[in-house]
Amino acid sequence: MDVAPDVFAINAAGKAETLVGDVPVGLVVAARAASHECPSAAITIRDADRQQ
Repeated sequence: MDVAPDVFAINAAGKAETLVGDVPVGLVVAARAASHECPSAAITIRDADRQQ
């Protein structure tokens, strides 16, 4: 994945996989950009401090 290679990788099936549990603060902007650029809208970013 070109946008956030330290956060996501493309697996053999061509799908994005998360490489980290919690996105480090320094990579949040890149992770959000990857979410916006994902053509299938499969990447979502949730704030850890919000209750789900």
